[in-house]
Amino acid sequence: MEEFKGTPGPWSFDETFNVYEGDRDGHICTVTSWLDESTADANGFLLAASPDLLSALQQLLEIYDDHSGKVWTTSSKRRALDNARSAVNKALGETK
Repeated sequence: MEEFKGTPGPWSFDETFNVYEGDRDGHICTVTSWLDESTADANGFLLAASPDLLSALQQLLEIYDDHSGKVWTTSSKRRALDNARSAVNKALGETK
């Protein structure tokens, strides 16, 4: 599995709709929404959690998926692992 090459976490989100590396160490992005402030808040919190979500998915894949091709789990668990792998690949810019 490839390593994330973007800004390392943790990230934070503040009341000015900005996402920062750490506690305002470096500006990552500004969140805007043409809908309303609560939508912008929800998007900002999700963006700020992105490094943590990616790391958690990568850890789960390392623990639960041995890449052996064995069908040791139920189809719903296999689907969850496949979805996690797909999300991690998307976050890392991989097209697998």
